[in-house]
Amino acid sequence: MKGSLLYVDDEHYGDVAMEFLEEQGYLVTWYRRGKDAIDAIDEGLRYDLALVDLSLPDIGGDQVIATSKQKNPSIPVFSLSAYKHKALQADRHLKKPILGQDILDAIEPYIQRRQGGSSPTA
Repeated sequence: MKGSLLYVDDEHYGDVAMEFLEEQGYLVTWYRRGKDAIDAIDEGLRYDLALVDLSLPDIGGDQVIATSKQKNPSIPVFSLSAYKHKALQADRHLKKPILGQDILDAIEPYIQRRQGGSSPTA
């Protein structure tokens, strides 16, 4: 396993991304609703990096990001959106649609850093 990811996105995009990330060797915990992700974070869910869509069906993704940063300040969080803006507390933003290799190029330096490798340059 390369690392564990918290992935919060609706079914339209999330199922494809989750399947791709799992094929690449990541353990992915996927939530389709922000409130469910917040509950899991509050209950102690462990992950190396979070990918959070800003437009969720129930709450804003920025609320999930804020909770993640409050509970786990050292864990990187990426905001996802079809727009260019990132959530205030996000470490990085990925503009959707994003191709599989682009996701890997973005997250792998952060995962390596969390696992004791070199620091990201992005």
